[in-house]
Amino acid sequence: MKRIFKVKKNEILIPQELISKDKIPAQVKSRMEELTCLINEKVAALRNAPEGRLRISMQRKSQKPHYYHVTDENTNGTYIPMENMELIKALAQKGYDQKVLKVAKMQLAILDDFNRRYQSNVIEGVWNGLFRGDLVIPAILDDELYARCWSSIPFDGLTLDEGTPFFKTSDGRCVRSKSELIIAETLIRMNIPFRYECPKMLGSVRVHPDFICLNVRTRKEIVWEHFGMMDNPDYAVGMVKKMDSYQKHGFTIGVNFICTMETSKSPIKPEMVKLYVEKFLL
Repeated sequence: MKRIFKVKKNEILIPQELISKDKIPAQVKSRMEELTCLINEKVAALRNAPEGRLRISMQRKSQKPHYYHVTDENTNGTYIPMENMELIKALAQKGYDQKVLKVAKMQLAILDDFNRRYQSNVIEGVWNGLFRGDLVIPAILDDELYARCWSSIPFDGLTLDEGTPFFKTSDGRCVRSKSELIIAETLIRMNIPFRYECPKMLGSVRVHPDFICLNVRTRKEIVWEHFGMMDNPDYAVGMVKKMDSYQKHGFTIGVNFICTMETSKSPIKPEMVKLYVEKFLL
């Protein structure tokens, strides 16, 4: 399904993005870090491993394995009785660790070479480099333009009745409480696009979440509700009902939903707001 986004004075017709955000560099980096840890662990383990290797010979009649300790001095190996299972296991582990170390080093070398050759975000760069990009429909947008496009979508939010107290954010938006101002200013400061009290349908019911935020990296919208009067019993009951409705319609805390709350004696903490933004919106 196509959507129209307005960017400056131009109107760009954009289909669903045909390719997802490039996660390969981050995945490669994570895998290389894991392989490096694995290599270091196995190198350390092999330093303390017993000399030699394990040879296993299956007996024809009994079909039971016999274990032998092979060394440079004794290439046939010395028989290891079952009572010395600790040595058997140590030699078996050594053989396994040596094979894992070899494979891990090979994989790390391959990924290191790939990492040096691979260029990320080149598909986004094709559209950015066009003289008249407004003449074509891009397969994917870079983060900055995607955020601007998302932010430009108009919506009908709730209105502030005359006489209702409000707090103005640094970018000129009006919110209803000091706590919402803390959240909004944190989002602004950390460059998180958001819509305040934008309508959203939960089944057949229209709700207006405090914030709908965009994780630009993942392209996911995340609802953020702040419950500011939890020491009011009636308000707390309403909060539970509201949360139940969200959960019934596919919203899960930590996935596509953020929930903060406070009481008169335990106000919202700015450092916690920042932590939520870092964890779920970056």
